[in-house]
Amino acid sequence: MVTLTHIPHNALTHKLAGPVLAFYDWLSGPPMSERDRIQRDIAEAHPQVHTIAGGA
Repeated sequence: MVTLTHIPHNALTHKLAGPVLAFYDWLSGPPMSERDRIQRDIAEAHPQVHTIAGGA
């Protein structure tokens, strides 16, 4: 037999938000450092210079 209990709306939202935010953090990966951002910007501005040589 299943019984339904009253769960306040805020508590339900809080229970659902935790796993969703944890999944989003896992999916997005580690944050970029300022140095990583600068290197990415340089590589995007000059793609011919920053490609890996010797590709097949």
